[in-house]
Amino acid sequence: MENEDLIKMATAFTHQRRIAIAKQLSQRACTFPELSLKAQISAPALYRHLGKLMDRNMVKMEKDRYLLKSPRNPFGRTLLEIVAR
Repeated sequence: MENEDLIKMATAFTHQRRIAIAKQLSQRACTFPELSLKAQISAPALYRHLGKLMDRNMVKMEKDRYLLKSPRNPFGRTLLEIVAR
């Protein structure tokens, strides 16, 4: 794994809102409105932070619900386990 990939993954959870999103999604998959309400994040901010998490392969969308995605490498999985507690 290259340094750039590690940095990108590490920055997935450098914002409290992205941590809040991961915690909510660790409980169950959510629609956008549900996630906005449960994580108490405005729609524009949620859209922005979900984009970053999806870009870093930590969140995916199936049908109309967002859910956590288990990264392929151990570093990413460990990060996700820590923040989803």
